[in-house]
Amino acid sequence: MSPNDEDDMISIEESGGNLEFSQFRPDSQRTTDRISPRNENGYENIREYKTILDSVQSSHTAEYNKNHARCNALRKKCSELENQLSEMQVSSILFESSESYNLSR
Repeated sequence: MSPNDEDDMISIEESGGNLEFSQFRPDSQRTTDRISPRNENGYENIREYKTILDSVQSSHTAEYNKNHARCNALRKKCSELENQLSEMQVSSILFESSESYNLSR
């Protein structure tokens, strides 16, 4: 995903034996959560956390891209409809002017 001011950016890094999950928000605030590399049984699972979070980020990216594509398609359709409306308004004005001219003759 490319950086975009409209969307949160997620960063996942290993630091000092912990997993740091940072989120950069459009308002330039950054939140960071640290996840301990051990679960209650004492097994190291930092890579498992990273895999899960990477999966969430990937899903987030896919959803963002899908919604972005839909938005672009809607913008294009809206622009086309606005152009058609403008053409219809011009045609209507020309027709009314022509009718008015013909009636005045």
